[in-house]
Amino acid sequence: MRGDPENNFITICDRKCIFQDDDSTDEKAQCLLPEVSTTYSDSNFKISVPSEDLKTGEYFGTYVNNIAAFDDILTEDQGESSTDSGNCSIGMSFKPGHVGLIS
Repeated sequence: MRGDPENNFITICDRKCIFQDDDSTDEKAQCLLPEVSTTYSDSNFKISVPSEDLKTGEYFGTYVNNIAAFDDILTEDQGESSTDSGNCSIGMSFKPGHVGLIS
């Protein structure tokens, strides 16, 4: 790890941890964990705080204008559904391993 830190590193939840050279030996590598937002870390370490600004995912759904559901204008019609079955859906997806927290 010391010889080529650009190509040799440890990741936790897709984030590089900070290698601790002084605390590591030939038999074990130690690193500082990156801040990872989980329900436990949020409540105990304030890694992330609740927000009403949920605009970081990818929108999906059966409506012509799926983004309108997330624009903070609650009285606006979302437009026609692109499905004739009467079933409709709308949502936001996030990259693998990540979620949106609604509180």
